[in-house]
Amino acid sequence: MNKYIITSITFVVLLVLSCKENRRQNKEQSSTDIETYQFPDSSYYQSYNSNDSIWIIALNQIKLPRYVVQDTLNVYFKYDSVINGYEITARWLPWCLNCEAGDIVMNFYNIHTGHSFQYMSKDSIGYSDFYLCNISFSKKFKKHNNGDVYYLTYIPPTYPDMWKNNSINHYTLGYYAPFQFFDIDFDGELELLISDWYQGQQGNNYEAYDIEGCNIKYIDMLPVNQIDNRTLIDSINQKIVVYSHVGCFDFCKVHFSKQNEVFTTSLQLPLLKSESGSYMKMDIEEHYQNSFFSVDSIVELYYDTIYEYKRLGNEIKEKKYYNIRE
Repeated sequence: MNKYIITSITFVVLLVLSCKENRRQNKEQSSTDIETYQFPDSSYYQSYNSNDSIWIIALNQIKLPRYVVQDTLNVYFKYDSVINGYEITARWLPWCLNCEAGDIVMNFYNIHTGHSFQYMSKDSIGYSDFYLCNISFSKKFKKHNNGDVYYLTYIPPTYPDMWKNNSINHYTLGYYAPFQFFDIDFDGELELLISDWYQGQQGNNYEAYDIEGCNIKYIDMLPVNQIDNRTLIDSINQKIVVYSHVGCFDFCKVHFSKQNEVFTTSLQLPLLKSESGSYMKMDIEEHYQNSFFSVDSIVELYYDTIYEYKRLGNEIKEKKYYNIRE
């Protein structure tokens, strides 16, 4: 059988499974599922130690953005271990007494250099994560109180979540980790990746930031600004595969590879058939210039047909298509 046909069949099977996955998560897991996908221990405990005031006072001195809706309900937390050389504390401002989401200021203190930088949630988007959901939805929880303090045990991005099983030869981002340090743009330096805890059919979305001393800078560059748990990362060959889908039979994946020079000209793209492909096309047209990554190929599924496109110079052209029913 033709190698491409085998690949296409595998591709379609994965699509159908991905659509079923979200429904499966909302049902009670079978014993097999629980054995395969163990939920991590969301280890946390509430602290009443007066010594916590030292780092809490430091957090309170950090100026809040103007869009923060309230500053009278403050919940503080600190990770109980140093992560990649950083001691991490946070001031979280929940939007209500029972909310699992709110605004946040997270402080990263480098224990080696003595420098700190902060991550702040964006206007109207807020912040939540695996820990905050577990705290807010726990059986013993009644409400948030101003001044609550929690210590958290960090869940590493290598924790074996469901997305790890979808990739054998590629790296996938840690589903449960609220943040992680990873060289996502292959420049030899670790970037800070923040999860939005979206929990969708492609997992969570991630914002990537360059760490520049006491500041961080958002990386608004393809494909780094499109990564989620479905993204496949090949650090050795410096390649990234980004996925997009609208239902089981409307799916698109784009293959990127790192180049030595920044692209200063636009890329000529064909009219893609699928809705997900159209979204990806708009993202490529908007962000392709000034990127170090080239688009090497695009594969999309539209109803019962798979289309493959290859890059020829500065243009993406349709190469072949297959009807999956034939």
